[in-house]
Amino acid sequence: MVLELENISGYYVLDLKHATNQNIPVYVDTILEAPISHERVAFQSENIELLDAIRKLLPDSRYYYLERLERSWPFYGIPKPQAILKKLANSSIETLSIKDREFIDENYIQSLKSTGLRVYVWTINDKKG
Repeated sequence: MVLELENISGYYVLDLKHATNQNIPVYVDTILEAPISHERVAFQSENIELLDAIRKLLPDSRYYYLERLERSWPFYGIPKPQAILKKLANSSIETLSIKDREFIDENYIQSLKSTGLRVYVWTINDKKG
């Protein structure tokens, strides 16, 4: 199992796709049984409630809220940073992992970071001039 590999630097990121609260015992037991520090594990999910529930059982791990910034019907407007912050307002999540979109710029990221949130942007495929 990957969690048993030695001499790994950094973190083990567990991307919990399509996860539900029913899976929490499996995730927690897997980490508790692994020969690694809980501090070296980061859980990532689009499900804030799931992340908060796991955090109660494994408080020393890291938790990343995954936001894809999809434009939504009917107006297909750019998702505002305030909408993301509102989702996280009652959560213990301190880190945001967002998929790069053409409308993300320094001001967009800074408005998220201004609240103390750590922000990671991923899959940047084009270098802008």
